[in-house]
Amino acid sequence: MVSLPGKTALRWRPPLLILAVFSAIGTLSCFYHFFDDRARAITGTFPMRALEEYTGAYALALLFPLVAWVARRWPLRRGARLRALGAYLVALPIFGAAHTTLMLISRTLLAPVLGLGAYNYGELRWRYPMEFGNQVIAFAVMIGAVWAWDNFQENRRRELTAARLREELTRAQLDNLRLQLQPHFLFNALNTISQAMYESVERADAMLARLSELLRHALEAGSGEQMVPLRRELETSRLYLELERARFEDRLQVEVAVADDAAAALVPPFLLQPLLENAVRHGGGTVALRAERHDGELWLEVCNALRPTPAALSGHGVGLTNTRERLEHLYGAAHHFEAAAEAAGFAVRMRLPWRDQP
Repeated sequence: MVSLPGKTALRWRPPLLILAVFSAIGTLSCFYHFFDDRARAITGTFPMRALEEYTGAYALALLFPLVAWVARRWPLRRGARLRALGAYLVALPIFGAAHTTLMLISRTLLAPVLGLGAYNYGELRWRYPMEFGNQVIAFAVMIGAVWAWDNFQENRRRELTAARLREELTRAQLDNLRLQLQPHFLFNALNTISQAMYESVERADAMLARLSELLRHALEAGSGEQMVPLRRELETSRLYLELERARFEDRLQVEVAVADDAAAALVPPFLLQPLLENAVRHGGGTVALRAERHDGELWLEVCNALRPTPAALSGHGVGLTNTRERLEHLYGAAHHFEAAAEAAGFAVRMRLPWRDQP
């Protein structure tokens, strides 16, 4: 199980990232000046170069939070650009003076400690304007880095918000489609029992008992889960088919062929029942349900042996339309769904991306 970083670790990430970036800058600058000295046949300068370049880089790191505050306090956005530029022109000489002063203090203190003797920074009246050119570049780069980072974070927040809204919309649409199917199924089931009462009260009573258990499964399917194991769908299907067989008796034959590993696949709840209902009510004869795992996909098939009439085909609308829309919302282009009359009857075939419980 992957552990998520704690709040303390997350709080330390920005300072550590800043430290790493300016350490890299100090290292690159140090080697640049060191190799420049070697190219001029000047030796023994590495310790002093390291002191100068690392103190310069870490002085920038100390000032970076203040530069970031200025960049965010006066962002260069439309309608406020002159004000932002004015703030930057005021902050820039302050930043430059602070940076040069920090380098002077740190080098003066550290050089004797590191055995380099007293540090000579030269005449300060020339040192401050000399450093200012590089500081203008550093200030502009840091302002740009803050803008780029903030824009990246804002775009990321917008993308996450949009994705969350799309997910909520899809969930609401799926719930609406499922709620359409359940009353439709209940109406048909009660209609079936009503017809059976005129033929056999005992059969109607047995069908009511099965309907009660089936409704319990239907309520569980409406509990908000977007995916359930196929074995749960198969249990709901078994209850429904028993209900119909109690009515049609020998006129309805059921064939179920489900591979053992396929039963663990996750599918949308209430997926099979409306398809089986169509197969029974608008086809009849022999109804077959097949499921197997194949090349990272779950293959499902629901078919009946009798070819339905054009009038019967028009009654497939609610079940097939809702099933097609639900699969489109859940899987997009990653699934295949087809439903068509064939010489042997009517078949619905689905290929869904394989998903199982972690």
